[in-house]
Amino acid sequence: MKKLKRTSYYDKNRSCYLDEEKQEYVYEFISYDDAGKMVQTRQTIAITKDNIELI
Repeated sequence: MKKLKRTSYYDKNRSCYLDEEKQEYVYEFISYDDAGKMVQTRQTIAITKDNIELI
């Protein structure tokens, strides 16, 4: 069986990735404020033993 190379480690050019310390998963996306202006938003999710398979 061929082992797959993991590609989700830290890469600042991706919109979702593991942080540099590999403790949180980061999602970056564009949202809009009340005035309709685009704002880059970052959401982080702490990695725990309960959610590691989902992430």
